[in-house]
Amino acid sequence: SLFRVPPFIVTLAMMTAVSGLALHVSRGVPIFGLPNYFSSTLYTGKLLGIPVPWLVTILVLLAMYVLLHWTRFGRYWYAIGSNAEAARLSGIAVRFYLFLAYTIAGVLVGINGLLLTARVGSGEPTLGASFPLESIAAAVLGGVSIRGGEGNLFGAALGAVFLVMLRNGMDIMGISTYTQMIITGGLLILAVIIDNWVHRER
Repeated sequence: SLFRVPPFIVTLAMMTAVSGLALHVSRGVPIFGLPNYFSSTLYTGKLLGIPVPWLVTILVLLAMYVLLHWTRFGRYWYAIGSNAEAARLSGIAVRFYLFLAYTIAGVLVGINGLLLTARVGSGEPTLGASFPLESIAAAVLGGVSIRGGEGNLFGAALGAVFLVMLRNGMDIMGISTYTQMIITGGLLILAVIIDNWVHRER
């Protein structure tokens, strides 16, 4: 946001660099020896009878819903997504709000990393390697426009639920992981094509 570099390119570059660093530090093997309370608290633990991962998910969804729909931050983000230049001309500090959005996204990714690590009980350098593509696919399938400025939180959440159900179904059918990746990529391409077609019709 500070240097006006396309965020998708920066994301890919940082993902590659950090993944390489993780592989270098771990020598490409899982790191064991995490305290027992780590997994018992963040993965199998419960609060008020609700599993901690579910509780974290619910709290994040509610917090982001309030932020997106009941505060100026959400209104500004939608405006920037629709037309960043128009938002800037209307007095919105585009760079600041983009930086804030990226910061929040980074914090949420960190929380997700903690939950995943607690689930497997070890630090794995390749854990969640397919999540960037799956996250984009879930958002687009949930109605979030790849162009920005359109879509809502619960649509993206439903897209994620659909992908999880699809993956579970493919696991039950015995479909290989590689074939599942092909299907997920195909769904993303199809969703982007439909999104472009809808915008052309408008």
